[in-house]
Amino acid sequence: MEFSFEKDRFSRLINGLQLSKTSPVSLSMKALLVVGICWVPLAIYSLINNSFWTGSISNSFITHQDTQVRFLVALPIFILSVRLIGKRLEKILKQFTEAGMLPKDQMPHYEALIVKSNKLLISGWPDLIILVICYIQVSIVLYFEQLTPEILSWQVNVINGEPFLNFAGKWNLLFSRPLVIFLLYKWLFRIFVWGNLLRKIAKIPLKLYTIHPDLVGGLGFLGYSIRYFSPVAFGISALIAGKMADFMLIEDSHLSDFRTPFISYMVFITLLFVIPLLSFTKQLTSAREEAIFNNYDFANGIYRELKPRISKNYEKVQEEDLKSAEFGTVNDFNSLMTNTLKMRSLTFSLYDILPIWVAASLPYFPVILLEIPIAELMKTFASFVL
Repeated sequence: MEFSFEKDRFSRLINGLQLSKTSPVSLSMKALLVVGICWVPLAIYSLINNSFWTGSISNSFITHQDTQVRFLVALPIFILSVRLIGKRLEKILKQFTEAGMLPKDQMPHYEALIVKSNKLLISGWPDLIILVICYIQVSIVLYFEQLTPEILSWQVNVINGEPFLNFAGKWNLLFSRPLVIFLLYKWLFRIFVWGNLLRKIAKIPLKLYTIHPDLVGGLGFLGYSIRYFSPVAFGISALIAGKMADFMLIEDSHLSDFRTPFISYMVFITLLFVIPLLSFTKQLTSAREEAIFNNYDFANGIYRELKPRISKNYEKVQEEDLKSAEFGTVNDFNSLMTNTLKMRSLTFSLYDILPIWVAASLPYFPVILLEIPIAELMKTFASFVL
């Protein structure tokens, strides 16, 4: 059963361009085209209006970090990640069937869940609601930005002492900025649909193998879904980091001002991708408890039968005993029992979360360098390590 992020209206609009739909090169060209629609008109008008570079970081288009990062980094990432992440998540869904974890009588229900998720993804209503929210948000942000004229400097012309949005400002207001916010919320919506799908799959009585070496009943592959969203985490962080850089360059803010928001954001981005996997905790915990009691009973019977053949005094133990079938049976059974006893109730580990943390943190590194020179940063790191 196919699961795809590429069937929504915006993705179909992008794929409708007269370019090959499968070539990675053509997909990049489509992303560049959208970037061109959002960024190029702003750059051209800024050149004409002599605000592309004014000689000052605070009121030049090219040094407005929020704008550059939004359109040249986050926007292409949000577009290019659709196919990449969608294909990987589809592989995870196929694993449920290919690994034999779904009872045959549950297959129709499982396929119906995927169909419903696909229908929700391609529905036009979510796009319309998101679009309305985007324009409301842009209007609110514009209102507050007017309180800090330096942020809007390249988007504003002063006529008779009154500031008015110029062409770049209007294009940014009507097209460029809403599109980026739309893509951001589209990804949050996709993540919600994916999490909801996993939550419903977790209600299916899965065939869990408590002796599986992954120590999560065979569901260890679900942990990969967290790291698969790393590009999106990077894109979201880039948007926030660009805004932080502008506050530091234009309004003389400091890193300490963003400590609490940064920690809160990292907690949010972690929970965003981890919470859907918690849905399997109850089923894993029940499977482990049942397996432990069953294996204890089985173990008692195994050791009862083997005891007469493996119980010897110290002097009677020989090298041949190490090669006996009984000795191998005991070792094999102990290994299987150990897997059951060590079985976890979480389908993910710290190693699955680390890629998300790294991706979400990388865009903040240039922001840190705005306040802490790299030489000082390296000295601090060296003193910490040594």
